[in-house]
Amino acid sequence: MNTPASKKWLEGHTTESPLQLLELGNTYERDSILYAFESAIIRKYHRDGRDLLSTTEYNLLAICALNREVNHGGFLTFFTNSSRSFAEQVVEAFEAVRAYEHAAITKDAIDALRLPCPPSLQALDFAMQIDNNLRDQRLDKCDLQYYKLEESVNELTLNYLSENLHQIEFTIMGRSKEDKWKIRAEQDGTSNGG
Repeated sequence: MNTPASKKWLEGHTTESPLQLLELGNTYERDSILYAFESAIIRKYHRDGRDLLSTTEYNLLAICALNREVNHGGFLTFFTNSSRSFAEQVVEAFEAVRAYEHAAITKDAIDALRLPCPPSLQALDFAMQIDNNLRDQRLDKCDLQYYKLEESVNELTLNYLSENLHQIEFTIMGRSKEDKWKIRAEQDGTSNGG
């Protein structure tokens, strides 16, 4: 029986446009493509700030941040690390990519905090400073449910990126403005005709 050759892992983002990056999914592990998108958008976020990110770009960052934190320590880790800045939008981000099971468990985890307001940084900081065994047990239960999910959030997120590629823009390192314009036109399906 022939087994398919395993794909290579793409080490970050360097020169690919968003469209070219998606097309690398035929050659590289799809999860590595997702993390290359995240890497490029994080650079944009640090350079330009939150206000210049599209909803699609922000949703990707929120999903990747929560997924990473929960898989490496649980919701308690997410709510106490810097990634908690995505807590207000992360349920909507999961819903946008159609990861409804992830959204429901994440909402349950936020509800376990019993916040009197949306999960802002200040509200999370206050809630997490208080020892609360019942809250921690509810978060542990959410962790276990999250780990058992069969819904592939990474695949759903890549599909969402593909559907919303026109909302993703990041600088391609080492390219001239003219090259960047050509790549942008290629993404939009247009050309300069010349």
